[in-house]
Amino acid sequence: MSKFSEPGRAKDTVQAWFHDVVDYLTDLLQREQAFTCRLTAEDSDSVRFNDGKIRQCGKIAQRNLRVQLIEGNRQVAGSVDLVGSISQDRFPLRQLVGELSAHLEEVPDDPHLVFPDSVESTEDREANRLPPSPELVSDILDRATKSHAEWVGHYMAGRVVEAVATSIGLRRWYETNTYHLELSLCVGEDRAAKVHLGGSQWDQGSFERRIQRAEQHAQRLREKHSTLEPGRYRAYIAPVGWKMIMQTLGYRGAFSQLALRNGTSPFASLHRDQSLSKEFSMQESTRLGWIAPFNSEGLRRPPQVLLFDEGQACSTLVSGRSSAEFNVPTTGAETLEMPQSFEISGGNLEHEELAKRVGDGLWLENLHYLNLSDRASASVTGLTRFAAFRVRNGEIAEPIEVARFDDSVLGLLGERLIGLTTDREQISDGRSYTRRSLGGALLPGGIVEELRIVS
Repeated sequence: MSKFSEPGRAKDTVQAWFHDVVDYLTDLLQREQAFTCRLTAEDSDSVRFNDGKIRQCGKIAQRNLRVQLIEGNRQVAGSVDLVGSISQDRFPLRQLVGELSAHLEEVPDDPHLVFPDSVESTEDREANRLPPSPELVSDILDRATKSHAEWVGHYMAGRVVEAVATSIGLRRWYETNTYHLELSLCVGEDRAAKVHLGGSQWDQGSFERRIQRAEQHAQRLREKHSTLEPGRYRAYIAPVGWKMIMQTLGYRGAFSQLALRNGTSPFASLHRDQSLSKEFSMQESTRLGWIAPFNSEGLRRPPQVLLFDEGQACSTLVSGRSSAEFNVPTTGAETLEMPQSFEISGGNLEHEELAKRVGDGLWLENLHYLNLSDRASASVTGLTRFAAFRVRNGEIAEPIEVARFDDSVLGLLGERLIGLTTDREQISDGRSYTRRSLGGALLPGGIVEELRIVS
């Protein structure tokens, strides 16, 4: 009998099954082998909307296990989808371990191998505070019937689990119940206003405010669009736009210890002699409840990592591998050392005053197809799209055609940052390519003195 089936062990059926899987993997080890394994699992409701009606719905239940097999300083890894029944999962597990063992003899030593020596057990569970999906979807559809725009979008909700175990006794478990709602209020010809909502608790008031704002933008999108001339414009960038900018920088190593050490960080100058506006403070935070308090290797994450404090670069994200290579403490970051659950502090701009503060310029809700155009200056290029408007005489005016911007974030968040909003929006990670992603951001909107439009 599995020792994890004994009284006092896991009572949750998925957790109990995971412990049985860990026991079975331990029995499969040969010679001096060891392992780390990571479970990602979900039980999700998925609903797709089109024209304010349900076009596709269903339930998704999946269990994926990634196994890192180790012998000495050599390691190989692979993953397998499992069904959640140990009797049915033994064969694919045995097959995976056999394949990894064969490859293990062919790989060289890994000088920065990470294998936690802890044998502690931790459990973190976020209570389910979401209304039943049928009830919530029904309310969304009722609201759609009152709109003059066509509603298109996707709703996902349910339990997500991440767990890590090692062959020497480390056991970590994290589960949460979250939702992600992404809607486009379409008015034809690729014109739409978007709504992003997500988190672990439904806020009807926030939903209604976002919908009302999107409906106002959608109505304006029916008007004739103007074309921007290349030049520099004062601009308000909404929270989702800043999230896209930060993600683009994160993909390119702006917050990474490894990138800083090897000279590829777009923010390298900020760790030498430059700084951003005192208005800008940013931290990676597990206390938001959007990611597990440990990484895929089982390393604990601190409640927060202060990345910027009043414009000054403070810390970077440090994976276990970077910790081993550079002999610095780890922050429990994943190998890519990107922000996964971050927040930017709010400022003192009230939402009702934003258009007046812009005066003559741009109002940008969404940015798309972003990329790094110059690493040394942390310059980002991308397109305005969806709800993008001219601001004239302190009021939102006509919508604009798609325009390309290209500008340095060192300037946008430095001397050209006029201010950030007091209100912050919670934007969850809505990716679901192979599974539901955890993570998100809590961040304000902001006004910049100049944004360079190039075409």
